[in-house]
Amino acid sequence: MQLCTLWGDMSADRASDQYPQANVCDECIKHHADSEDSPIVAVNGSYDSSYGEECALCEIHISEE
Repeated sequence: MQLCTLWGDMSADRASDQYPQANVCDECIKHHADSEDSPIVAVNGSYDSSYGEECALCEIHISEE
């Protein structure tokens, strides 16, 4: 699980809504690595529990990874 910046609501006024950060599982990162339509803008670092315990894309729990 890694902390990632994702594509968000591009019409929002706040950058945190346009490019939210969330935890994403390693499988989703691998799946979207070379995809043009990837929801992942950047991988920022290791898992951060303050962003929840589930993958933002597939909702797998950290304990299942």
